Amino acid sequence: MKKGILIFITMLMLSVTLCAQKKVAVYVTGKDDGINKVLGDKLVEAFVKNGKYIAVERTSGFLAELKKEQNYQRTGEVTDSEISELGKQFGVEYVCVADIYDVYSEKYVSARLIDVESVEIINSANVNTKLDNMNELLRVSVALANGLTAKTSKELAEEQAAKEAAEQAQLTAIRKQYEAEQNEIKHQLNQGILQVEDLQITFPSPDTKYYWKEVKKEIKACHVGEKTDWRLPTELEVKKIASFLDKHMDKKKYPAIYEEISDMRYAFYQWEYNLWYVGNKYKVAQYLMLVRDAK
Repeated sequence: MKKGILIFITMLMLSVTLCAQKKVAVYVTGKDDGINKVLGDKLVEAFVKNGKYIAVERTSGFLAELKKEQNYQRTGEVTDSEISELGKQFGVEYVCVADIYDVYSEKYVSARLIDVESVEIINSANVNTKLDNMNELLRVSVALANGLTAKTSKELAEEQAAKEAAEQAQLTAIRKQYEAEQNEIKHQLNQGILQVEDLQITFPSPDTKYYWKEVKKEIKACHVGEKTDWRLPTELEVKKIASFLDKHMDKKKYPAIYEEISDMRYAFYQWEYNLWYVGNKYKVAQYLMLVRDAK
């Protein structure tokens, strides 16, 4: 059963890939049939390796159809519009046309990729060469193929637009997540208890500072959430809370909480030892934050 599902998924993925590939017909013009054949084969090979195309060599088929056209019979030339119409007849989306001309003692080899539907030239490339040996012919074929299969300005623009859209979507998602976190923190604070991992935190009087002699009394009187096991946080718990707040809380919205954390976060001893920070030695009042183990 699993094997059958795997085969089905593989075939489905293959069919999707094939549907995404564009069909291109390669048509080469020139006086030397041997050169035309090699150039055509190499262009087909390049398109296939590119992965975006399903390519076929159709020089003979195009010539057979073109010979029926009066304009071709009269001038021997063919327009891109005529190429486009032939491409439609052959059931392809693109036609690659490669032309070889004798210019002085060299050969001018040019190629263009035509969109059958719009008759737009998608990509083009050209090479000047002696074309007097096989290695040179192969080099020219590769150079043309690379030029034709390179990303077009339209594709590059679309990729850039997609990249910018993805980045904007990511920023929007981050902003929404941050706003959701802020709203959740605000909601929890309004309820009187803030959840930080395995701890619950409360601020008995967020805008009030206490001296040590008042702390025990305040802890005993604290029944937030109908709980009676509130206590002072340990040094490690203070650091954990500070790390959470730095990451998730807007400092400007909760200055009193941050002032308290900044006072407490570098404590060098356990808070439950009946000590009220270093400032206690100088009778300094502090904001009061209490915690309890979340169960």
